[in-house]
Amino acid sequence: MTNTWRTYRRFADLTPQPWANGRGTTVELVSAEESVQLTDATVGTGRWRLSLASLQEEGPFSPLPGMDRIHTPLDAIELTVDGIPHRIPALTPFAFDGGAATSLTSLPCPTRAVNLMVEQGDSAAGRLTVQVVDAGAPVTGGGTDGIDGADSADRAGRIFVAVALDGTFDLVVPHTGGGEEFRDLAGGTSLVVVTWVA
Repeated sequence: MTNTWRTYRRFADLTPQPWANGRGTTVELVSAEESVQLTDATVGTGRWRLSLASLQEEGPFSPLPGMDRIHTPLDAIELTVDGIPHRIPALTPFAFDGGAATSLTSLPCPTRAVNLMVEQGDSAAGRLTVQVVDAGAPVTGGGTDGIDGADSADRAGRIFVAVALDGTFDLVVPHTGGGEEFRDLAGGTSLVVVTWVA
């Protein structure tokens, strides 16, 4: 478990990139290449991406065929996926096929969304999940220390990274001791956490 964190990357230092369809922007927090370093080899292998999208208007999403997506909006929205509407409450992870015809069909206010993307067929596919937790509460998992030889049950729930919803949107990782500086995250601050589940 962990409820202590350190800053891994400052959101303010990153540059937004336009969506392929030009209807929004996204900031890449973790690239597929970097995810290999963040994924502990004793837990599992695989490549994944994490980003924070800005949702400014209703309309179609850029298709991402061959990708599994978990979309976590900071405010309530509605997505229509292959013709089926889905009302998604605030801070509720929603999984769907990136290749599906997907549109943002209700956007009561401009907001952001955390996106986890895993290539279908990759060794990480189906093994990563997203949960929203209070920064002041212990979270199952926590860093990569002390897991050599761990069995699959012990590996489940291992935390990789989290997005701090304290207004900064910084990327944080579990504090593992040593000389690392603690990130002060008050209770009541939500974290969008990426964990390994199998």
